[in-house]
Amino acid sequence: TRSPFLCTAAVYDNTVITIGTSSSYGFYGIGTDLDNNIYASNSGAQVYKYSYGSNSTDGILYAPTIAPGFAYYGSAGGSSATQIGTVYGLFVEPVSNYLYMADTGSYYTGYNSVPNFNYRIQRWGLNGSVSGTTMAGGAGSGLAPNQIGTVFNIYVDTNGVLYVPDVTYHRVTKWTLSVAVGVVVAGSEYGVKGSSLALLNGPQGIWVDNSGNVYVSDTGNHRVVRWARGGRRGVL
Repeated sequence: TRSPFLCTAAVYDNTVITIGTSSSYGFYGIGTDLDNNIYASNSGAQVYKYSYGSNSTDGILYAPTIAPGFAYYGSAGGSSATQIGTVYGLFVEPVSNYLYMADTGSYYTGYNSVPNFNYRIQRWGLNGSVSGTTMAGGAGSGLAPNQIGTVFNIYVDTNGVLYVPDVTYHRVTKWTLSVAVGVVVAGSEYGVKGSSLALLNGPQGIWVDNSGNVYVSDTGNHRVVRWARGGRRGVL
């Protein structure tokens, strides 16, 4: 189950502890594993691991596994399996021990180069993985079933099914294991945005319950919408 457990008798510590810092890059995605280690992506096309109980705020470079050739915004990025672009969102799947990355931000190959984009969701193992596997996209930005656009967050259920809220194409697609194409489960398959309950506008956040209902942060419409499994419209 992915349902959160909230203890009604919990007492929260108000002490603020700095887990990680960066003098060069801003942070985007964040996730935690079952050992309370923290994974954070930054604007330098990197993902760092911050070990639980460590007194250091420097972290350990988790991805990419090859060193960048120069220091520049997004300079660590690339399109190979051992590289990533700027990762906007992270999702830790603790059952199968994987870290999913929304690798849809830019990276650069030189000081005067144009921005490049991978438009893919990568899966890296949490136990010493040295490369990632593409689970969705990777075929450029577009509306084809094997394509995605910009993605800020992702969700993976206990069966390994991946849900992708696509900001660019105003829809949510579902990707099952070993299938190279996604199926639209919310919004328009044609990438049409709108304010009716049959459409979305720049969805960013997502959560799926045990019945397969999809909850979407429909950012452009300033609302959260629930889409039932197989539904053609959402409800507020």
